[in-house]
Amino acid sequence: MHLLRHRTVLCIKAFFLLSAIALVSCAGRKTLSSEELHSDVVSAISLASETDAFAGQIEQGRLTREFQSGHAAYLRDEAERQAKELRKSAPQPNQAQTVHSCIEQLDLLARDLARIAKTTTDKTQIPAIREDVQRVVQSLTGLKAQL
Repeated sequence: MHLLRHRTVLCIKAFFLLSAIALVSCAGRKTLSSEELHSDVVSAISLASETDAFAGQIEQGRLTREFQSGHAAYLRDEAERQAKELRKSAPQPNQAQTVHSCIEQLDLLARDLARIAKTTTDKTQIPAIREDVQRVVQSLTGLKAQL
C-alpha cells in the first residue's frame, strides 16, 4: 500500500513537472494577430516619420549637438526594441513576409539613426540620410496598405 501511494505521488509530480515544461516552452513566442501587426506597422511608420522630422530640424540647424546625439540614440533604441519584439513574435503564415519586411525597415531606420548620432559636427550627410529615412517611411506605408 505504501509503495502504491509513493508511485501515485511520483506520477502526480511528474505530470505537473511536464505540464510546467510545456507551458514554459510555449510561452516563448506570442502569436501575432492581424490587429497587432497593423498596430506594429503603424508604430514603425510613426517612428520613421518622427525620424524624418528630426532630420529636417537638424538640416535647418535648430538642434544642439547634445540633443541631436541623445535623441538619435533614443529613437534608435526604440527602433531596435520594436524590431526585437517582432522577431520574438510568431506571425501567422500569411503575415510572415510583412513581419520580415517591417523588421528590415526598422533595422534600416536604426542604422540611419546611428549615422545621425555620429554626424553632430558634419551636417553634409543629413540630406542623404533623410532620403533613406523617407524611403523607409514609404516602404512601411506600402506594408500598411497591404494589411
